[in-house]
Amino acid sequence: MFDVETLGKESNSVMLSLAAIYFDPDAKPTPTELRDSAIFIKFDVEDQIMRLKRKVGKTTMQWWAKQCENVRRKSFDVSDGDIVFEQGYEKLRKWADSKNDKSCYVWARGNLDQLVMDSFEEQLEIEPIWPFQR
Repeated sequence: MFDVETLGKESNSVMLSLAAIYFDPDAKPTPTELRDSAIFIKFDVEDQIMRLKRKVGKTTMQWWAKQCENVRRKSFDVSDGDIVFEQGYEKLRKWADSKNDKSCYVWARGNLDQLVMDSFEEQLEIEPIWPFQR
């Protein structure tokens, strides 16, 4: 399962972060097992705006302004761990490959997450991590 946080509601929006978790729903994993199977990637926002010309939506920024301070700080404070999209995508690819489960289903809440991923893959000509029949 994966989830992305963006700065807009369009496929060409800036991606703040991506989180993914691998689990077997039939195995009834513990909270610790779930945490240990997860990955979190925080992206370099400025690079996406300046180099990739990704977009920021006004109404989305208004929504973010209403979120709790802790969430805003984690999402918006620049850190040494923020990475450019291509590096984050390869980190995600290695994580997905490490699960060694080509038969798994990938789930995302809503369709924007996949649309944003597709947009980055097309813009940067990156091979999809989770290809599907188009």
